[in-house]
Amino acid sequence: MSTWDESSRLLSVTKQPQEKEGNDMTPFRRPILFGSLLFIVLLGGFALAFRPHYAKSDPFPSDFLFGAATSAYQIEGATESRGWTVWDTFLRQTPTLDRSNASVACDHYHLMKQDVTLMKDLNLQAYRFSISWSRIMPSGTNETTRQEGLDFYNQLINELLKHNITPFVTLFHWDTPQGLEDRFGGWMDERTVKAFVAYARLAFATWGDRVKHWITINEPWTVAVNGYSTGIHAPGKQDASAPYRVAHNLLRAHAMATHVYRMEFQTQQKGVIGMAHSGDFRYSADDDSAAAERAMLFRFGWFVDPIVFGDYPQVMKERLGHRLPTISNEERILFLSASTDFLGLNYYSSLVASTPAREANYSGYWADIHVDFSSKPEWSQNFMGWSVVPDGLREMLLWIHKRYHGPTIYITENGSCEDELNVDAAIKDEKRRWYVQEHLRACSEAIEEGVNLVGYFLWSLMDNFEWQFGYQRRFGIYYVDFKTLNRTPKSSAVFYRDTIGARGRNLAIATRLKSHRKLADSSRSRRQIPDRVLIGYASHKLESVRHAISQGVNVIMWSFVDFRASFHYSDSSTTPHRRLLNVKNVVPDTTLDLEAVKTFIRELDLEGHGSILHMIAVGGWNGKHLDPLVSAKEWYDAFDTYLGDVFDGIDWDLEGNDDMKSIYNTFTFECLDKMGEISRMAHEDGYVVSIAPPQSYLDIHGSSDFSRAVNLTDKTRQWHNDFTYFGRNVYAYLLQKYGPWIDLVSLQFYESYSRAAMTILEGGVTPAAYLVEFVEELALTNCTFQVNFEQDPHTNLKVTNISLPLSKLVLGFANGWASNAGNKTLFVPSKEISSAWGSLRAKDSLPRGMMFWIIDEEGTNGVNMSHDLGQILAESCETSKC
Repeated sequence: MSTWDESSRLLSVTKQPQEKEGNDMTPFRRPILFGSLLFIVLLGGFALAFRPHYAKSDPFPSDFLFGAATSAYQIEGATESRGWTVWDTFLRQTPTLDRSNASVACDHYHLMKQDVTLMKDLNLQAYRFSISWSRIMPSGTNETTRQEGLDFYNQLINELLKHNITPFVTLFHWDTPQGLEDRFGGWMDERTVKAFVAYARLAFATWGDRVKHWITINEPWTVAVNGYSTGIHAPGKQDASAPYRVAHNLLRAHAMATHVYRMEFQTQQKGVIGMAHSGDFRYSADDDSAAAERAMLFRFGWFVDPIVFGDYPQVMKERLGHRLPTISNEERILFLSASTDFLGLNYYSSLVASTPAREANYSGYWADIHVDFSSKPEWSQNFMGWSVVPDGLREMLLWIHKRYHGPTIYITENGSCEDELNVDAAIKDEKRRWYVQEHLRACSEAIEEGVNLVGYFLWSLMDNFEWQFGYQRRFGIYYVDFKTLNRTPKSSAVFYRDTIGARGRNLAIATRLKSHRKLADSSRSRRQIPDRVLIGYASHKLESVRHAISQGVNVIMWSFVDFRASFHYSDSSTTPHRRLLNVKNVVPDTTLDLEAVKTFIRELDLEGHGSILHMIAVGGWNGKHLDPLVSAKEWYDAFDTYLGDVFDGIDWDLEGNDDMKSIYNTFTFECLDKMGEISRMAHEDGYVVSIAPPQSYLDIHGSSDFSRAVNLTDKTRQWHNDFTYFGRNVYAYLLQKYGPWIDLVSLQFYESYSRAAMTILEGGVTPAAYLVEFVEELALTNCTFQVNFEQDPHTNLKVTNISLPLSKLVLGFANGWASNAGNKTLFVPSKEISSAWGSLRAKDSLPRGMMFWIIDEEGTNGVNMSHDLGQILAESCETSKC
């Protein structure tokens, strides 16, 4: 029965018998929540996909997910319908504070439909729950499976989808089947890993047609440390080495299950998979950054570094020695190849970290980490004794974003425990309401800073069995009377419902003056020909841009500007004592009015063309390069301060008639490092960073030249590749050293500017054929190629593997032209482009996108090419049924 509380307008429920249902596995797919790919754009020779611009009044993007989370052991009850777990055994040996157990808990097993109704009433878009491993496989192995358990989760998933709630399924949330502990010693043994993989395979096969978001393991840190070092969690072990062995097996379990999903299910089911990590932030005490970083790496880096970098953090290897398992080459390949589609973050609190005066006189994880923790006087504490630090969530997200190069992140848990043992105190949970509000504010600030945060799951939907604390610690936004099992909404539930409905606009969130348009996540499904190609040129042709938009062609504004230093010298010194950065137009016979450009883009935004990006092009045929007398930070700070509200990113365009003797154009490694440092700062602040190689063919065959000696796109223009120093290894160097902060790499396989010249190429083979050849070879090498720097006297690098993921690769084409009474007639090489793109699609080797140069080639008729572009798109979409 459902009753309405008129003050909150949220459903409360009382326990009612649940009708038995059959095994309904009918797929139900809700509309795609991440359908924000949206568009492909040209960046001075680059195509890219980006998240749509959203109004500054919106704290969260339109595709941001709001959800709530629970776990099976804590809410389901119905222990008679599942196998025994290590927690059941542990609680008999080590009773809770109230000497309770989870045999009934919230009785979600029988009240599932009513609970989904509560979720719907909250406006939840997603629900994260875990599968009880022993409810599916009572002994933990696939020797025996229980259909009743499979049926329950089928019904839950279908019920969620029926109400347009996206299921996020966690496979393991601490409740290891006791049978695995008895037979193998649990997570200490490799056989438990194999059992988990078999369990995961069954889950993917059974529910993967409807479940598109998988979490393999919840908080492996908690399992390893609390379960095997301190012993405060099941199975209650206390051992100095066991946590590291357990952690290694948990990582193997994640990687092997992920590998199974990728190889056997992901292509057809089109889901994503990751892991949820415990990740409270650690502030530095008295500039003791080493202690704070050590604490972060011993907790978060312990489990994320191996699947991102292929190894444990160096500080752990140094402090633990032989007690830390060595990651073998086979495991490294497994970890990196399986990797993760997203990172889940469970954040609750923060602490201040400092280095103790001496080493601990005891053994175990907390001695190994060698960090003292404290709180700040201004921080309040909740009923768990945890400091409430909303800003720590923002700092944690920024730390993850920086260390792991901008991964997709979900807040998979965030919530607070308050003192509310009676319903009257619980309903007025103002502290929890404030906690949720301020942590959502921190999320919005992190997004504004460029963090790719795409969802938030509040812990927890309802009060539940809180592990060793029993029922005396409450995290829910629904109060549960554990005698009657009635659910009553708290004030925090009303607030969260309203916040979801308002998309966060009810939050008092200060936004930055600048709001850069950002790249969307890259995925294989998003690497496809767009429904509209974006082409662009320079911002001084505003009317040409507007005309192109009217023809249905999206545009990037690409401004050629000279952004460099101007010096003032004293009479007695040749050293400048004052530096000013000037911005001026460098395109001949044109004018550049950045205020006009800014106004123009704002007008286009209001007209519904918010996908336009404005890039500053540094270098190239018209631009100047970096002044050696201006540091990377000086350049970036000036750019961010004075031009950050005009530009959305930086394009390093290292091409053209560069005077190599000029101090502004010399490509030394100092100059390249400066570009890399600027790229890092820009990327971390949310700008788009791209590099545009000249008309080159990236060499994946080991040559010392990064560009081939001849211009593959037109042998009649061989002079174009007569570069001096910077034609050798420049892009390989940038990608090798600064690749994580470069968002896009454009390969410009230009069709000829002359139809006649195209017939010269090897029996009439067009440049598009070379394009296909390159991408296919790159895909076969797992998106890496080897560059031999040994012949280059300017660097001490040797033979180096360079990574160029398809998710960063953009293929460029240019218009052709034919002479017509002395005038250019522009055309699109439609047949060649369409054929190349179709060939790559057929071999599942699509790059991030395509671009087309340009709106206006020193003339006014470029926009008339939109008809030909439309034909390419129509043919491609017809072929791929897009």
